[in-house]
Amino acid sequence: MKDWKGLLKKHRKVALLSLFAIIVFAGFSVTSALHVAERRAAQQSQTASDAAGSDSGKTAGASEAEKTSLTESQKKLIKAYDSKTRKLIETLCAGVWSASDGKYTVRFYDDHYVETVNGEETSHPFAISACEFGNNGSDTEVDTIAFETDAGTYIATYTLVKSADSASAGQASLLSGMFALPNTAYQRSDAVEKIAVEGLDGEAKGLLGDQDAFVDALSRWCSTHYPSAVKATWNKNVTIDYDKGLVVTAFTLSSDESDGSASLTGSATPVITVTYDQNDSTYKFSV
Repeated sequence: MKDWKGLLKKHRKVALLSLFAIIVFAGFSVTSALHVAERRAAQQSQTASDAAGSDSGKTAGASEAEKTSLTESQKKLIKAYDSKTRKLIETLCAGVWSASDGKYTVRFYDDHYVETVNGEETSHPFAISACEFGNNGSDTEVDTIAFETDAGTYIATYTLVKSADSASAGQASLLSGMFALPNTAYQRSDAVEKIAVEGLDGEAKGLLGDQDAFVDALSRWCSTHYPSAVKATWNKNVTIDYDKGLVVTAFTLSSDESDGSASLTGSATPVITVTYDQNDSTYKFSV
């Protein structure tokens, strides 16, 4: 025991220094742990903030999307439609309205219309707030329509020149400042059920997959974008991306059934690009 006490006295300074070193080390460890915890908390807080910002962005996006939905005022107008107004909307929905040889089109639905400009589509809600029906006393119907849209109130003039024998729908046009071409009358075009595809050789037909599926897809696209087209003539060029399984080619559209090189009335001949994905047998069309 005496030896132990003597040894402790003899090395007292060393023991105190060691104890001090242990305390300092423990203090630094605790401080370091606190700093790590603080950094982690800050990171978690930033992550939560980023997530909140992301959610906020999604909400903002949703709000922007909601701007294209019907307003309460439009809903009330639609609910109050009389039979003549409903019949007029059915007439508007019956065909595709196009201008500049199909580069500009409008397709109506019950409560919105879809406008296409050079292949780009935008949707607009609408309601009819007033309509004045009239005619010239003989073969022409002229109706003045007030449209409530997401961009404001617009007046449109619907004109129908009735056919002499009443066997056809007649020639109809629609003129309004709510369209991309405000000073141009959009003509009603009844798209053909199936586009005539000409010029394809056997090899090209094989590269474009099932021919019936191709013609159906092309006809559906043209019915919206180029409703006056009746024929598509192959330009005899094909590009193949073997790695991605893509086949790219082009067709010239025509509203003239007799001449494959003829343009749609009054402007340059539209040429569309066709991309066929061999992986999932789908088609994409662009101007």
